[in-house]
Amino acid sequence: MSIIPFFLLPLAGYFVPLGIGLAVALALFKHRLTRDMTISCRVAIGLWLAWTFTFQNKPISNLVIEPLLLAAAILVVEVIRLAVERSGGIKTGTLGALNIGVAFSILLGVPSIPD
Repeated sequence: MSIIPFFLLPLAGYFVPLGIGLAVALALFKHRLTRDMTISCRVAIGLWLAWTFTFQNKPISNLVIEPLLLAAAILVVEVIRLAVERSGGIKTGTLGALNIGVAFSILLGVPSIPD
């Protein structure tokens, strides 16, 4: 079995729900997708993948559940960002740091799920 589909499983589990939820949120808030929003979403999954495949020894079931949890958490952060931007503003660095913190908290907080 090739290793490429193995990497696509967590990416699909992250980008599909996040993309659909973010599209709905952007339409509801009548806002456009910005570059810093896409970068902060990509950095979160990139750090999670790098940490998981380098240092963690978790079963395959975590590679399905954790990206879904990460997508939901990042979507909540982005919706809060859209709500705050409408009223005043938020710093880009704050959003990036929050997304990185969410990625590491999910990585370290979710225990190994038995296969």
